[in-house]
Amino acid sequence: MKKYVYFLFTCIILNFFIVPIFCQESAPALAPEKGAVSAPAEKSVEAPKVEAKIAEGEQGLEGGLEWGTPQVVSRNLSRFGSGFFRMSASTFAPISDVPVGPEYVLGPGDELIIDVWGMIEGRYQVIIDREGGVVLPKIGRLHLWGLTFNNAEKLIRQKFNKYFTGFELSITMGRLRTIKVFVLGEVRNPGSYELSSLSTLFHALYTAGGPTSTGTMRNIQLIRNNEIIGTTDIYDFLLTGKKQQDYKLQSGDTIFIPLVGPLVGISGNIKRPAIYELKEEKRILDLINLAGGISITGYSGRIQVERVEKYEKKLAFDLENVIDLFEGKDGKNNILLQDGDFVKVFSIDPRIYNRVFLEGYVKYPGEYELKPGMKISHLLTQDQLLPEAYLERAEIERTEIPSLEMKIIPFSPKKLLKGDQTQDISLQQLDRIKILSEWREPESVQIIGEVKLPGRYTIQKGERLSSVLKRAGGFTSESFLKGAVFTRVSVKRAQEENIQKFIKTQEESLLREMSLSTMSSQEKAADRAQILNQQKELISLMASRVPLGRVAIRLDEPEKIEGSQNDIILENGDTLFIPKPPMTIYVDGAVNSPGAILWTKNKPVDYYLAMSGGLTKSADRKNIIIVKADGTALPLYYKPLIPESHLGSNESFVDFSTKKDVGLRTVEQGDTIFVLEEIKENRWQITKDIFTMFYQLALPVAAMMD
Repeated sequence: MKKYVYFLFTCIILNFFIVPIFCQESAPALAPEKGAVSAPAEKSVEAPKVEAKIAEGEQGLEGGLEWGTPQVVSRNLSRFGSGFFRMSASTFAPISDVPVGPEYVLGPGDELIIDVWGMIEGRYQVIIDREGGVVLPKIGRLHLWGLTFNNAEKLIRQKFNKYFTGFELSITMGRLRTIKVFVLGEVRNPGSYELSSLSTLFHALYTAGGPTSTGTMRNIQLIRNNEIIGTTDIYDFLLTGKKQQDYKLQSGDTIFIPLVGPLVGISGNIKRPAIYELKEEKRILDLINLAGGISITGYSGRIQVERVEKYEKKLAFDLENVIDLFEGKDGKNNILLQDGDFVKVFSIDPRIYNRVFLEGYVKYPGEYELKPGMKISHLLTQDQLLPEAYLERAEIERTEIPSLEMKIIPFSPKKLLKGDQTQDISLQQLDRIKILSEWREPESVQIIGEVKLPGRYTIQKGERLSSVLKRAGGFTSESFLKGAVFTRVSVKRAQEENIQKFIKTQEESLLREMSLSTMSSQEKAADRAQILNQQKELISLMASRVPLGRVAIRLDEPEKIEGSQNDIILENGDTLFIPKPPMTIYVDGAVNSPGAILWTKNKPVDYYLAMSGGLTKSADRKNIIIVKADGTALPLYYKPLIPESHLGSNESFVDFSTKKDVGLRTVEQGDTIFVLEEIKENRWQITKDIFTMFYQLALPVAAMMD
């Protein structure tokens, strides 16, 4: 029982004593792009499926942003056009029985279906042989190789008219011939392919999986009879939809994909962030136009260019005042690009400044457009006020730009409505007009640390934490919500009163015990007096060092915390501190070198104890406390009744005599490891009164959160 009381007492003390040390974390690195592996050389008539998984570095950004939302400058870019060949190639395999046009050129393997009715009837299904001809009954052999479908139809009609009369004739294409083509070079699945005679260059590229990450998309060659008869730029099709360069294939054609040309990346507030292969495009404006131009949220006044020079990555250009690029002026900022350049287009300020807010006891609260020359009277009329509105005094909460300093400007709604122009204050951007229900001194809370608009905020009666967090702009990207420190004046006062009552009671008890100690032998009396003095010193030390008023609270984004049990009603004087993410843990207590140690993921407690010089001789290995960033104090060793929980509400204390099913709590960033000293019988005992005092200190905190 003594150790149980001692453990709980220590947990509560540590909840007040220890404040973790916080540092900022670094950003993750970007993975490089890798190429694809080629497939076997020979393919069947059935088009193979292209692997859905593409090379690293070609994974694009998934999901979309809401309209008008500024985009971050990301390096997770896909190569423009790479997704064109990602779906299964069989999806794009040409169908053999589709109608052919009159200009279709016949060849060996094509099937013709001839239907005749009238004075004569019959159906003839003939296939053009390797000699290029067909044989028809009574008519004989006809040579059709090289004729268009239209000319072949005329020839067949002419021959039938020579031998027959009184008939009708219909000629259609049956099964189409196949052609064999080769796809070579920097292609995902190089080899030979048997395709429909209707196939084009794009069909062949689909079937072969398209270019690899090292293959060009802008200079694909069609080779026929050992000569390059044409080149294809896939960008022309992707950007314009025109297929002039989608050449019709013939048997024996070779499609060759050379190595990729110069590559540059452009990211941020651009309409098509991607990695682009340059061809005729040489300058930064050419690249911006290729990427669709700057988005509506892009800031054209500043563009950065990163470049690799002499085996070192550098910020080569930080271009300002580049608006002339978009006004048709070829200024000095239209720089030449190089292979490997990375262009960053930054966003405009996403915040809306031309607005004001009307809050409190009015019929139509909310935000309003700030118009030129707008005053309070433009928003606040007699019809706007609710019956319970206090007319003697209201206030404007003003945020000064750019300092973000906040100040309160009082005015009288009563005088304003009577026409007093001195009360009709001109409004500025982000002003908040607050109409109260009764007059009282303005109450305020303080939000500091990692919020977008830190400072002191006035609050209305019943206003909750989520409301003020929204007014503060929410949390920054560097916020560490687990380590949030929330303090309250009323809690501190209650705790101070309990301390004073306890100190007074203990002093009276100590005096009585010291007076009684004189009745014992002189030696025992001296020992007793020493112990009692040590108790008194402990009480004084606790009273002087305990930081009071902290309330354990768990935070999330304002939208998520709204309506939860942590969305508490604020009181005047409340303070919320949001730290940065920690990079250290702290080791204190019975260790040789207490202090901060760099946190390393998955390292056990023994690692940090060793880094702190190891345990002292007086250390109690069985009583080590882990203090979390939110102030929760938990035992390192625990016996779980169910899997480990953060609060430890389903844990039992460890019986080290059996040491069965003993859990070992992990160390997380921002934690504090506190090693207790071993209790010896010849030292003073932790009394029930001491534990009761700190239990009483915690009561106001627990009650407030119910």
